[in-house]
Amino acid sequence: MDLFAEGPTSHWALPVPAKIEGAPAGLQRFAFDLDGLPPGASATGALITLTAVAGDHAIEVAIRLD
Repeated sequence: MDLFAEGPTSHWALPVPAKIEGAPAGLQRFAFDLDGLPPGASATGALITLTAVAGDHAIEVAIRLD
């Protein structure tokens, strides 16, 4: 499975999340640094879209950052 992160506008250039170890059996964990925000943008309250892709299937989930 791959995971991609998108910011609220095309001016955000978030890195591709990397798989990390330690997930329970049957699950995967990912992490990424919150880099690539446009000048003057704040991550607080931003709506981030995460897209998980596995083979021919994909799902998107929108989350608001604290």
